[in-house]
Amino acid sequence: MPKAKTIGFSPTGEWVFPQGTVFVKHFDITTNEMHPSEKRRLETRLLVCDATGGVYGVTYKWRADRSDAELLATNLTEEIVIATASGLRTQNWYYPAAPIAGPATRPMPEESLGVKTRQINREYNYGEAKENQLRAWNRLGLFERALKDEEIDSCAKLARLDDANASLEERARSYLDANCSQCHRPGGAVAYFDADLIRP
Repeated sequence: MPKAKTIGFSPTGEWVFPQGTVFVKHFDITTNEMHPSEKRRLETRLLVCDATGGVYGVTYKWRADRSDAELLATNLTEEIVIATASGLRTQNWYYPAAPIAGPATRPMPEESLGVKTRQINREYNYGEAKENQLRAWNRLGLFERALKDEEIDSCAKLARLDDANASLEERARSYLDANCSQCHRPGGAVAYFDADLIRP
């Protein structure tokens, strides 16, 4: 995020990010199911809030030796070999490029549909200590206005997939909210159903 800029906070809706904000997401895959720590980095996606108020994305595909990643100009599907207890299998991995993640600017405001209160409202390991991520961002002054402790306490949280204290419905809907509601929503790119946790 640009220096001296802040995020427009919303307890339930989308946050508004300043022009120049760049979101980075890495995609790895486990290549040996018997040894889950054996992973291969496949791609890195960037989502950029540009100077005109639009948003565009790009995808970089990592070389197998992880020495560098290359910008994709077109979509690509790759077969990944996965070791399993019963032998080898292949999995198709789809790398998006234009227009899904290409350089064409979309006429969106500086909103990110993924990063929002209920996703950030959880403990995060910052190395030396764990802290609620929402509190940490508030403490660092990343929001347009400072949040009160009681306001943070009242904010919704998504349930983790492995949270045994949450119902199956809570876990499933939290997963859909985090991974699908960016597109599957009223007015979204693929709006066949509404995956948002709060609206339905």
